[in-house]
Amino acid sequence: MDPAGASSASPSGGQQAQDWTRIPAQQLVQHQSVIQIDSELPIEEACEVLIKAGISSAPIYDAKARAYIGMFDYRDLITYLLIVIKQMAVPTSQQTLEVKTLIRKAAQMQQVPVRFAADLSTQNPFYSIVPETTLSHVVAIFGYGTHRMAVVDEQSGAIDGILSQSTVIHFLSQHLAQFPTLQTLAAKTLQELQLAESTVFTVNASSRVMDAMKAMVDYGVTSLAVVDSDDNAGLLGNISLTDIKYIMKHRNHAFLWKSCMELIQFVHLEQGAQDGQDKATVFCVSPSTTLARAMALLAATHAHRLWVTTSATNTSGASVVGSPSTISVVANPPHPSVSPVKHGLAHRKPSATLHTSPPRTASGATPNVTANMPSPLTTSGRVVGIISLTDVLRALTPTD
Repeated sequence: MDPAGASSASPSGGQQAQDWTRIPAQQLVQHQSVIQIDSELPIEEACEVLIKAGISSAPIYDAKARAYIGMFDYRDLITYLLIVIKQMAVPTSQQTLEVKTLIRKAAQMQQVPVRFAADLSTQNPFYSIVPETTLSHVVAIFGYGTHRMAVVDEQSGAIDGILSQSTVIHFLSQHLAQFPTLQTLAAKTLQELQLAESTVFTVNASSRVMDAMKAMVDYGVTSLAVVDSDDNAGLLGNISLTDIKYIMKHRNHAFLWKSCMELIQFVHLEQGAQDGQDKATVFCVSPSTTLARAMALLAATHAHRLWVTTSATNTSGASVVGSPSTISVVANPPHPSVSPVKHGLAHRKPSATLHTSPPRTASGATPNVTANMPSPLTTSGRVVGIISLTDVLRALTPTD
């Protein structure tokens, strides 16, 4: 969530050097206008609230209880849709008579209140902090994977603002010159910080959108690299959890049965219509890119991730993968799989499943996950990793 006004916050004391770790959370949300969703609002309308406000999550408020009952984000929305189309089971802890009734209503195209979807994915619960919480504490929490937290006034119980990972990175990047200790760390490269190489989850271009969405929910990731399905698999783009908004915006649920490539092309057209730029928002950096440059790119583009390639067009900067519509797509078998591509295995094509522990799904089933090597090639080089907002904030977490 990237609340409006967060970028205008600035450290006290003008341009003088400061200890960024002591800055209170309230300073980053002081200009926010908090958007909340009524618990009885239909899920589809709640989604429209997120879309119109340009945010990825919002707190749900129960007027009767006079309390916040959770958060609603795109991961919750996707989980809800997968349950309705019977691609996922309701978590055991939530299998009440009311929930079963609501699911039947949804299957019959009747409206369901958003309170049902509050924290439905169980992966991004409502998390609150007091205004005085320092950035060192905030960054440490975000480094464990929390995506956002509500800054709540202890006396009134009101939410002063929603602090997101993006807000913190934007703030630190914008005022980096005022934080000498942070500058030293940010001057290091992704390779030096061991951020350049990591597991990359990929999905074939011809895989169904619903399969890709389910994989992201099951594996707890926010994005999948969409690759060609031949042995020279190339990066065609990526699919993220927030892409569901383009489907919901047009109430086109049938898109869930279309291919990932079709969704990429559709999102590309939608984004082009919004900003007039003829390019897909897939940003690449190299292992030699500095952390400061990566932070600046994440802040400037509002992206939640950067793909790390071995030969970016500019080793100190970033490149943008060309329009996916210009890249030919190789058809895929009827039952596509999602593949974790790990650096170091790129030049070997294993005949067996990658030996990692698969996640447990809500239904108890194990997803079909295989390692289809070699690693994908992009117009900017071979993909060796992905750097997320969580990765950056983990690297920034003070060690003492």
